[in-house]
Amino acid sequence: MSTTTFQRVHRTPKVKQACDCCHARKIKCDGTCPCSHCTVAELQCTYLTVPKKKGPKGPSKRTPRAILKMQMEQQRNRMTPAVPPTQHIPPRDSSTNSSPPSSGRNSNEYALGFEPSPLLTTALVEQFAKSFFKHKYPLTPILHKGDFYAHALPEFRTCPSKYALVASLCAAARTQVNHDQQADPSLSLGATPLTTAYFINEVRRARAVRDYVETPTLEDAQASFFIFAGLFDCDKHNSAWFHLREAITLMEALRLHEEDTYVGMPAREALFSRRTFWLLFITERAYALQRHRPLSLNATIGLPTATTVEDDPDAEIISGFLDLLALFRNFNSDFVSTWNSSSHSPPFSSSSASISAAQLAELQDTLAQSAPPEGSQRTEIQKADLSITRLWLSTMTWQLCVAKGLLSSSPTTPASLSFRYPITLSAALAAVAAPLTPSALDANGPGILEKIFDVGCSLADVLLLHPPRAEAMQFGPRDSMREMMRVMDRAMG
Repeated sequence: MSTTTFQRVHRTPKVKQACDCCHARKIKCDGTCPCSHCTVAELQCTYLTVPKKKGPKGPSKRTPRAILKMQMEQQRNRMTPAVPPTQHIPPRDSSTNSSPPSSGRNSNEYALGFEPSPLLTTALVEQFAKSFFKHKYPLTPILHKGDFYAHALPEFRTCPSKYALVASLCAAARTQVNHDQQADPSLSLGATPLTTAYFINEVRRARAVRDYVETPTLEDAQASFFIFAGLFDCDKHNSAWFHLREAITLMEALRLHEEDTYVGMPAREALFSRRTFWLLFITERAYALQRHRPLSLNATIGLPTATTVEDDPDAEIISGFLDLLALFRNFNSDFVSTWNSSSHSPPFSSSSASISAAQLAELQDTLAQSAPPEGSQRTEIQKADLSITRLWLSTMTWQLCVAKGLLSSSPTTPASLSFRYPITLSAALAAVAAPLTPSALDANGPGILEKIFDVGCSLADVLLLHPPRAEAMQFGPRDSMREMMRVMDRAMG
C-alpha cells in the first residue's frame, strides 16, 4: 500500500496591523517597530491608530507632513489633557518676565498656531540634554546649563523659539546618544527611534510661526549652529555649510561681532554671546580647511572668560576652549585663500593672496610650541581635540607647502619644510591617540576621525615616495600608520 507524504506549507505570518505610516502610504508593512519602510524613509514608525472596521476610506494623505499631523492627533486623543478645555493661556505680564534677556520671545507664542510634537517629550529632552552637557559642552560651551534647565526645558512646549533651540540641541546630540546607548543598554528612547532629520524638521516647524530672520535672538544663532552639527554628523555637508553660514549671519545681524554691542549688556548674556562668536570663528576655519570654503569672520571682539561666580566650574573648560581658539587664530584669510586656490578644484579666491615659505615655517614652529604641557588641567575630550587638531593643522600647512613647491631635501631646511615631516607628525599623533578612550573620540564626532585620516594620507604619500628602511627594534612610520588605523577602527566600533 503506497504512502502519501504531505509537506507543511510555511506561510508568512499575517500582519495584524500596519504601522501608521505604511497605512497612510498604502504599502505593505512587516509589522515590526520600526518597520523596514519607515527606516528607509526616515519616518517615525508608530502604531497609534485604533483598527476600525473596513469601509470607505478618505482621501490619500501620503506626505510626511500629513503623516506627522495624523500621529499628533492620534497621540493627543490618547492623552489626558493637562489643561481643562474651559481654561486658556493668559497673556503674560511683561512686569513679571523672569526669562533671560537673550530669549526675546514670550511663552504665549503657542497661541500663534504652533503645536509641539507629542514625540518630543520633556523626559526625552532631559536625556539628550544630559548627554550634551556631559560630552558636547566641553567643545561647544555656548549654553548656560542653569538657564537651560530653568527656562528652556520647562517652557519649550509652549514657546516656539525655545522649542527650536531644544530640538536643535537634540539634533546635535543625536549621534552621541547612540554611543551612550551602546555603552549603557539600560538607556532607552522608547519604541520609536527619533532621527536627526526628525529633530531638524521640528526646528523648521517651530521657526515657521515667527520671523526669526528679521528679529533674531542669540538662541536662533545657537539653534542654527546645532543644526549644522547634526548635519555634519550625518555627512550632509552642503546643508551643514548652509546652516553654519546662517548661524554666522544671525550672529552678525545681532552685531555680536562688534565690541560696542557688549557695552552695557548683562554679564551672563555677554559671556555666552562671546563664546558663540568664537565657536563660530573656530568652526568656520576648521570647515574651510576641511572642505575648501571661504572665510567671513575675523577676530574683532575680546576673548571670553569665566569671570562670574556661577561660571567658575567652567574655568577648566574655558581654558581648553581658549587653547583651541589660539590654534585657529593663526589661520587668517590669506592662508585660507591660498589654501583654497591650491586645491584641485577651480580656485574661488584671488590669486594675489599668497604666503611665503618663511611664513609657513614660522606657522609650523608656532603650532609645534602650542602643544599642551604635561599634566595640563583639561578634560579628556578637550585633550583629544587639542592634540589631534594641532597635528592636523600642521599637516594641512605641510600640504600647502607641497602644493606651492616649497619643500626641500636639503639638510639645512627646517624639518617642517622637509619631505619627511609627516613621519614626525604621524608618530606624534599615534602617541597621543593611543591612550584615548572611545568615549573621548565619540564626543568629538566624525570630524576628529577625518583629521586622523588626513594625517594618515599624508604619511602614505611620503611612504610611497620615500620607503623607510626596516628597523626591527624601533617604532617606525608603518607602526604609526597601523596605530592610527587601530584608533579609527576602535572609534567606529
